[in-house]
Amino acid sequence: MSSEKKPITVRISSDLEEQLKFIAEKILNDKKGSVIRNFLNLAEILAIHNDGTIRGYNNRSLMVLKQETIRNILSKLDEKSQMDLGDDMALYVNDICRIKGDFSLEYKLKLCNRLGWFLLILDSNRNIQIPHEFGPENFVKSFCYRLVNEKKMPMRFLSENISSDKIKKEYERVFGKGENAPSGYYTFTFMHLREE
Repeated sequence: MSSEKKPITVRISSDLEEQLKFIAEKILNDKKGSVIRNFLNLAEILAIHNDGTIRGYNNRSLMVLKQETIRNILSKLDEKSQMDLGDDMALYVNDICRIKGDFSLEYKLKLCNRLGWFLLILDSNRNIQIPHEFGPENFVKSFCYRLVNEKKMPMRFLSENISSDKIKKEYERVFGKGENAPSGYYTFTFMHLREE
């Protein structure tokens, strides 16, 4: 990806120009040019048709929802449905990475931030911290498992299926907690950014 900056000319309606000015001044307290660049940078994760519909990099329809709405939906789902939804969301991120040719965990987490899902926070051992606000544990485990391993999390790792000592040991090996996990965050040792 080139860091060279190129000027472009785009003609927009005066209504859209007023909306951009409002967002820049009243909501973001930023310059209009910066706000426009940020909107254009969304092309890294989605596309907008002339009719205003939003499409993802895998050419599927997308929609914008408040985080609280997603959290409320997730809290009402059973564990299996939470797992499936977490898997689907990570699959979307992995699809973008496949198209872009960048499979690094750091890039995947950057996309999660750009999608508004969660910020990249690391502990002292460089384990990623996922806030509880992102969703219930089975949803987050499934999401992280697919994100890192690029395959679906086995059903035996659902909370309701962890009963035998053998599965508990395997679960702890795969989903072992980071030692410095603050309350309010999930952390799994396989969600780790290596030193460069």
